Amino acid sequence: MRARMLIKFGAIAIIATGCASVSEQTAGQASRSIGDSLLGVFGVSLDAEARTEASSAELRALELGAPGVPEKWTAPNGSAYGEFVAGYPYEARGLKCRDFTHTVYASGRPEVGRGTACRQPDGVWKRVG
Repeated sequence: MRARMLIKFGAIAIIATGCASVSEQTAGQASRSIGDSLLGVFGVSLDAEARTEASSAELRALELGAPGVPEKWTAPNGSAYGEFVAGYPYEARGLKCRDFTHTVYASGRPEVGRGTACRQPDGVWKRVG
């Protein structure tokens, strides 16, 4: 009995680790793809570290975030921080879409961008409005 439970827990741990690895790879690929399109709503210039963190927060919120719950991010070098809030998902022209608000604090002042992003057939989120 005890051996069976250990085997079950081991199998679950292996599966969970594999899923996390795939999820991290997908997040990295997608965040590179969505970063410029969604961050383009701002008039501020973000460095590479800030763009990476902001893009990752965007992806987490769009893919898994609860509507209205902020996904916060901070650049490791402290150059900027912010939060991305996705609205309720809905379907438009066969695509999963979400309205969003992204607040970025750079140089001590907030910049707020709003828009709509839709998940394209290739899995990439693209700003459509």
